[in-house]
Amino acid sequence: MSLLFGNLTQEFVNFTQIIYQADNNVPGTADQISAAAAHFRHASGMLAIYLVCIGACLDHQSSALGFNSVDL
Repeated sequence: MSLLFGNLTQEFVNFTQIIYQADNNVPGTADQISAAAAHFRHASGMLAIYLVCIGACLDHQSSALGFNSVDL
């Protein structure tokens, strides 16, 4: 799970770098914003889905063992 959080954090960093470079007029980065935004939306969405699925499985597993979410 920490690998997924790390990948999600890296996606934020990569997208922020493109925006920062475009704001500072680095040549060629203004053209990359739309592709970077599309990649960021796709990658962050998939990573979020993975994390939700893991959370749902953990919640289901704990309730199968007799624990409620408030007990944890």
